[in-house]
Amino acid sequence: MSRWLVFKDVHNLAVQSGGTINGMGRYGGKTLANLGRCTNGMLTYALTFYYCKDLVVKNLKIKNAQRKHVSFEKCVGVLASGLKITAPEDSPNTDAIDVTHTQNIRISSSVIATGDDCISNVSGSRKVQATSITCGPGHGISIGSLGSRNSIARVSDITVNGATLSGTTNGVRIKSREDQGVQAS
Repeated sequence: MSRWLVFKDVHNLAVQSGGTINGMGRYGGKTLANLGRCTNGMLTYALTFYYCKDLVVKNLKIKNAQRKHVSFEKCVGVLASGLKITAPEDSPNTDAIDVTHTQNIRISSSVIATGDDCISNVSGSRKVQATSITCGPGHGISIGSLGSRNSIARVSDITVNGATLSGTTNGVRIKSREDQGVQAS
């Protein structure tokens, strides 16, 4: 995987804008082989926050990522609000917001319309709040995919409140690998 814009190991950061990040994705079909690619042949994530602490991401417009639009990975204390994330409805694997091994994150007052998950909460995510989210089209709000390669995946304290889901293939769901056993409690 390739990453386009990365903020790594930054504390007390505020990213605010009135502009637009355009990932320049080109979607020729529904397979990864037909997606737009960067020069090294890897699918790119448009915006990644990695190991950040006390982070504010506000009023960003992000469109047409080649793969994921915004990824929060191993972050603590995140406020993301006023985001507008868009991609064509038939754009595959274009999650809008991906939350991985991140804790204490609040995503609010955002409008999301992509070809995949509006918000994806995967292994290690905890204390995630999504409020006043408008989602659709897309796959809805997901916990997972969980359980790949016989791994133990833990997520906890995921709250969705005041979301409007319209034209989504799912509402709020838990995704697991069909070829793996998953236990929920």
